[in-house]
Amino acid sequence: MLWCRCGVLLALCICPLACLAVSPCPTGCCCPRPGFLVLCESLGLRSLPRSVPLSTSALSVARNQLCNVDHQLCLESLQLQENRITYITSGVLRQLGNLTRLDLEDNRIRAIQPGALQGLHKLQVLTLKGNRLTNLSENCISALDLPSLSALVNLQVLKINSNCLRSVPESAFDSLPRLRSVDLTNNLWVCECDILYLYRWLLSGRLKMATDIVCTEPDHLAHRLLLNLSVVAICPRVLKPNDRTHERDLSSAQERTLTAQPAEKISKLTTNGLLFEALNSNQDSPKTPGSLTVLLLWHLLQALKKKKILETL
Repeated sequence: MLWCRCGVLLALCICPLACLAVSPCPTGCCCPRPGFLVLCESLGLRSLPRSVPLSTSALSVARNQLCNVDHQLCLESLQLQENRITYITSGVLRQLGNLTRLDLEDNRIRAIQPGALQGLHKLQVLTLKGNRLTNLSENCISALDLPSLSALVNLQVLKINSNCLRSVPESAFDSLPRLRSVDLTNNLWVCECDILYLYRWLLSGRLKMATDIVCTEPDHLAHRLLLNLSVVAICPRVLKPNDRTHERDLSSAQERTLTAQPAEKISKLTTNGLLFEALNSNQDSPKTPGSLTVLLLWHLLQALKKKKILETL
């Protein structure tokens, strides 16, 4: 037991010495693998260190106070988790075209601006987990930018769990042919018609992913698993059109018909003309009423006709 403790102490003593022996290395950072790995973690940095060796392939600046991602190095791996980044602006990553891994976990990212991921053609792993402040839905990623995603043609792993996504745009993942793992859990999913693309995409079962996506809205589906629902439960209008919309469309069609009629014919379709036309009709009921209004008028006319109230018209 004593030997184990000594071993741990020995390792702790040797590591800083090994880092110091490597040159050049940014002040306060550790460079255990010259020309490959630089660790500048938990140093209170407000910007990326400028003295990082040009040959560096992997840089970790986790747990600092960074607000941007601007850097000119030809990195393959950049770890920025637990910083204060709020936006990924367009073009900011353009100089990092060799990146294969980008970790932005547990920042304060509100939005990824259009074109922000352009140029990252080699990116394979993108982590955006946990970008929201407690109970503040505006401080989190709430939408996926399709042009940005479509640029990631080599993306294999996408982690965007614990954010504020409410739905996924149509064809969002269709342009990512190498995608094999996606984590979308713990978001604010609204299980209505707009989520049907994601629903069907998940059911395809082509990927390794967390499928326990829980609905937060609407109220009657809250806390239900998305994949346990039917298409009709999610979007009733898929099989049954909305009655009010259908009725409104019919009324609009009738108005267009009236507008298209000649002036003399329109006069016959005024209230008095319609009354006389219905009184003199031999039909028991209008075969094609055209709208609910005409049908109601016809029934009213029949009642008045029986009482002979309209004989003087």
